[in-house]
Amino acid sequence: RKENPDWAAVIISFSKMPEEHEGIINRQCAAFAVIKECCMSRNEQQRNEFALVTSQFSGPDRNKAFAWTLCFSFVDGYSSDCPLFYDRFFELAHQNFKAKDSIRDVFIKAVDYLHTVCVEDSCDAEEHSEAILKIFETKFLTSLPKDQLAEFPTATTYILNGLLKSKQTPLMMLVLADFVTTLISQGLFDKEAVKKWMDENAKKKDAQQIVGELGLVL
Repeated sequence: RKENPDWAAVIISFSKMPEEHEGIINRQCAAFAVIKECCMSRNEQQRNEFALVTSQFSGPDRNKAFAWTLCFSFVDGYSSDCPLFYDRFFELAHQNFKAKDSIRDVFIKAVDYLHTVCVEDSCDAEEHSEAILKIFETKFLTSLPKDQLAEFPTATTYILNGLLKSKQTPLMMLVLADFVTTLISQGLFDKEAVKKWMDENAKKKDAQQIVGELGLVL
């Protein structure tokens, strides 16, 4: 028995499982395990191996796994055991996503998943909303690659449309306004583009709640 298994080979074998329901779940669980271990392992070589393996997963599996990892980082307090967890997580995220996709496919989905967990576990959604915003401001925004900053103002509508596809849960409504105003204050969202999007979507049934929340602060 090897003392140091070939983790890359093990995880890749999961990622190539048949395209069946069970296979999809197993691949996403494997991707979750890889991302979590990549961020929490004390072994630098192992972290580097897992970082390479992450790219082997398909887009949908990888997206959901990143979102679930971020979700459970709040629920299970990963950063308490590993103070560098969020630094490593966002470094890995930036290697796998453009910044605008990190928001749409990781942050927004993580908030959706976190609401589900809060409902099932009867946890305090408001407490998590404060943690989400703190990590967004102090870890995500400060870690953005400089070459991706310029694309943000032009991605305003793209990200807002991603919000439209969210579950628009009470937790999402708690963070929405601060989330958008923070991006505007940092110069990463175009305020006029946000207002234009609100005007264009104000009469759409699935957008009314989001437009209403943003209307309170803009």
